[in-house]
Amino acid sequence: MAESDELIARCLERLRSNDSEVKVDAINKLQAEFAAGVQPTEIEEVIAALKTTLRIPNQHVTTASLSAIAALFPVLIPESEEGVVNSHDATVLRHALSAFLSAGGILDRLGDNRERARESARDALVSVGNAVFKSNPNAASMGAKTAHPPKGPEPPLAMFERFLRELGFSSKVNRVREQSILTLVQLRRSNPRFPIRPFLTHLVDTLEDSDGGVRDCARASVIEIFTAAGVSDGARADLKKEMAKKGVRKGISDSILGQLMSTSGHGAEALHAEMQTSVEPASLATLRPTMGALASSSSLSRTMSFASGTSEGPEGPVMAEVITVY
Repeated sequence: MAESDELIARCLERLRSNDSEVKVDAINKLQAEFAAGVQPTEIEEVIAALKTTLRIPNQHVTTASLSAIAALFPVLIPESEEGVVNSHDATVLRHALSAFLSAGGILDRLGDNRERARESARDALVSVGNAVFKSNPNAASMGAKTAHPPKGPEPPLAMFERFLRELGFSSKVNRVREQSILTLVQLRRSNPRFPIRPFLTHLVDTLEDSDGGVRDCARASVIEIFTAAGVSDGARADLKKEMAKKGVRKGISDSILGQLMSTSGHGAEALHAEMQTSVEPASLATLRPTMGALASSSSLSRTMSFASGTSEGPEGPVMAEVITVY
């Protein structure tokens, strides 16, 4: 471990060089250490260094930085057998999220003109999302959603959701919006319990996006997410209600609802009845080889939403996420 710490320290020192090739080599070595499961002891220095290199106007440096960040988040905080994130670890996560997701960071790179750079940014964002989701204690056992969020620092998962909504889905750049949708799909594929409800309004908005590519991506993504075997009929009813509220064109909503009807766990008639009572009148190659394959997908599970709180643990205040099935 001491040997790894020394290597990381040397890499951080080399990142001060003005030579881009030296920077890339140092970043690649950092990535290799993180990918091997090494948790850096000087985590604040690592975050600060990668925050800087991520924003350097050199495509080789920024792409290498994205790969290093993707490898860093799984080892950013130590794993806990109890699934509890203490106040220090939560602070580290918040610091990393601010460093890498704020303006000029990963979300901006989703709009890069180069496909490889966009994919690297998306992979990094998925790694971040998975890490903050796994940091939630008692994710599978807590009960109802709280009506009033408790005071205190913003929980890491809520912080991630906010950045993705505000700088991703609400971006003025078409590619960023499209890649944000694909990020959400990829998060659901890698972790079927990743919360989708916080993004429902934004997903529905993209169905009527001004860009045709974003609209097509949104339609395929909504179908993949909401035709998953474990998604409840209530979640699908919420989707229909939101589409009606937003005035989504009939052709688009009907094509989506047709897929939802065909995959309802209780049958089309039951789903239709639930929808009627709850609704007021009113890059694609990575997503789907065929629409039929999407409709039969069973890799995703139920939809979740979260409220956040705090409690006392052996090492101080503990972040608590309260879960409710969609």
